Amino acid sequence: MDDMQTVSVARQLVHKYKIRNPEEIAEALGIQIMRVFDFKRQKGTFKLILNVPFIFVNGNLSNQMQRMVIAHELGHAILHRDICLETGGMLEFELFDMVNHTEYDANVF
Repeated sequence: MDDMQTVSVARQLVHKYKIRNPEEIAEALGIQIMRVFDFKRQKGTFKLILNVPFIFVNGNLSNQMQRMVIAHELGHAILHRDICLETGGMLEFELFDMVNHTEYDANVF
């Protein structure tokens, strides 16, 4: 998916739900947000558990960083669900990885 398509998908969600908060958009899509306080380096992950979508975010991060991680994981949930079905999920240790294609897409989202 190219950058313009990725941005278009994000804009469509904002338009549809009339909100910009990624946590509220995730909840509107039926994605459960769970804060985890025992992550060490991990910032977040998107996982499908028994076909139920979850975003796990490191609850020790600042509110602003949690929001960025949730937005990033929401990008994976929307753009890369097929990969998550195959692999069981995507773990995030770093944001702004611009080399890996799926990470780049989630960052653009």
